Amino acid sequence: MRSIFYLILCFSISSCIVLDEPRYLQSEEVMLASPKMHIDSVFFKDCAIIKGIKPISEADIFWSNVAQGSENESIFEDSLKVDEDARLLFRADHLAYKESEITRLNCRQALVPYHLDTLSSLPKAPYNEQGLKILNDLKKASESYSDPAWIAFRSGTIYLGLDFGAPVFVERISLSTLIDINGWIFPPSSIMIQANSSTIIDSSKSTMFDYASPQNQFFDLTIADTLSKANIEIHMDSIPQGHPGQGTKPWFFIDEIAVR
Repeated sequence: MRSIFYLILCFSISSCIVLDEPRYLQSEEVMLASPKMHIDSVFFKDCAIIKGIKPISEADIFWSNVAQGSENESIFEDSLKVDEDARLLFRADHLAYKESEITRLNCRQALVPYHLDTLSSLPKAPYNEQGLKILNDLKKASESYSDPAWIAFRSGTIYLGLDFGAPVFVERISLSTLIDINGWIFPPSSIMIQANSSTIIDSSKSTMFDYASPQNQFFDLTIADTLSKANIEIHMDSIPQGHPGQGTKPWFFIDEIAVR
């Protein structure tokens, strides 16, 4: 009698269990991987060549140059030739899938040669083995602070002097920097360039919370004047609250000063 009761109970419970229908992921719910883009030189005199790899062969890559103030997109062909400053956005698209996330590339034209001196605040060891000459060698460092192409300072104010040798028209001066909050490497609070009788100031509005991972950051200052020399002052605030190093001096990493 007891076995019959258990049999009836098990049958009743099993009859109440309703299995959901299997749900299959639709292709339009699958996001494409971002396109892999390669640039032969982030800093260039004449031009840079960009090549890309699609996430799947049937996808298209679209690109735009937001440095020109336009977000109009074009289809990326086999390669792209860039002969001016650019902030490029690339994405992959396919009718059957969700479009990819954006891949970003920045490049700067460097036409004006110069001699560079520190006016004070020499770089800190071990990040100064190659000297200041690497700041105009047209070579881009990686996003790792251990890359020997970086020069590092740890000072409240860093002074750098550019000597062009003769009067030359300068459109803009770009500083290529690294920001790695976890490595105590912060953006400058402001950059000031004194040229002739003019002073150009760039005040950073960013905070450490804007940088979740290490990244390269350009600071572009428009000059539009004829110069023979220019002095750069880079101001660094103390590390803010919310960071383990709050109240101490941050690091400033730079790998290139590009002048156009």
